[in-house]
Amino acid sequence: ILENENLKKISLPQLTTTNDVFGVFSNTILTKLCASKLVNGGWVCIGGDQPFLDADLSELVAGSLSSFFPCYQDSNAAPTVCGAGGTTGLFS
Repeated sequence: ILENENLKKISLPQLTTTNDVFGVFSNTILTKLCASKLVNGGWVCIGGDQPFLDADLSELVAGSLSSFFPCYQDSNAAPTVCGAGGTTGLFS
């Protein structure tokens, strides 16, 4: 999901697995990403160029977090990537 200049929210309440890449970047006004049932994300890239992003990936336990540009792990402008009140997953 990339380069959508008018995208404010993404809701993927039934998504549990991605087979290859789960990428969300260059959506400059994106504020919410809800993929709270995503358990296996494959290769995950959340872009650091989304400074207002609050992402719920609270159940993510398998896959790898990309450290390549434009992913937030390679940036000082990391969005908030966490699970709201979650007790499992990489971001809890």
